[in-house]
Amino acid sequence: MAHPDGKPNISQAPISMILPVRDQGVLLDRAVAAWVKALRQRAVPFELILVDDGSQDDTARRTESLRALYPEFVVLRHDQPQGYGAALRTAWTRVQYPLVFITSLDYPYTTSDFRKLLDAIDSCDLVSGFRAAKPLPGWYIAFHRITNVLLRVLVGFSREKLPGWLGFRVHVYNRLMRAILGVQLDDAESAYKLMRREVLASFPIQSDGIFALTEIVAKANFVMEWLDEVPIGAQSGVPASALRIPFRWRDRWRDFRRVFVHPLFHNPVSATKSTGPSVPLSSSPEVDEVVSPESVSTLEYPGNEA
Repeated sequence: MAHPDGKPNISQAPISMILPVRDQGVLLDRAVAAWVKALRQRAVPFELILVDDGSQDDTARRTESLRALYPEFVVLRHDQPQGYGAALRTAWTRVQYPLVFITSLDYPYTTSDFRKLLDAIDSCDLVSGFRAAKPLPGWYIAFHRITNVLLRVLVGFSREKLPGWLGFRVHVYNRLMRAILGVQLDDAESAYKLMRREVLASFPIQSDGIFALTEIVAKANFVMEWLDEVPIGAQSGVPASALRIPFRWRDRWRDFRRVFVHPLFHNPVSATKSTGPSVPLSSSPEVDEVVSPESVSTLEYPGNEA
């Protein structure tokens, strides 16, 4: 399917993968090897940018070994923990390819689902994976059926059923973000996002923590980028506890308030656009430039993989 705005196809373009980690050294060897294999199968240039967000375990030692194996592997380090959003800002200073893929090791994402994102990106600007590994609970299915009957009777339309269950708190959070910030995705905080590079060129990431994932979606929607969402699974054989998505509002409140009250965009023209049903982030968005995080050391080696 062609892009609604006539943008060129990009699914075969080189890609920059961003992988923030903190104290996850035990997972690195297997994860990096799997992503390297997956990205090499595309037979186009890529880089894997790993941001070590102040790890205290053996992450530094393991990354040194990995860079010797994979020549397109890039490591950026924070001396102290700064957060997921801060890690994304740091990685953005190094991104060089037209496609950008963001992920993490906090959830058992699979490399096989990456194909779904590539298949969708030509027709949109940002595509995100909905974590659908957990089935919907019976009470939700019953509630959905009842509300859909009422919606059809009262207003003549119905809502599609969610592809999976994220947890009650997470679903409430996504509904709130839809109402307050105009977020049009059902799993805004999925760290499995593929986007055209110009999406992140439209605005700085203000959030230091995990709220950065919601911020990216909200701002991209606000400047009239086209968004899509596809269901994704999880690694086979992982315990049920690995599919549980922890949620604490206090981890997001400060960043939410910063973005809602004082949203920043690079392009004042884009920042004034609206997107139909979406709610603007603020009545008077301001323009700013991305500032590289302080105390970042860089070890650069071209990196392969995802």
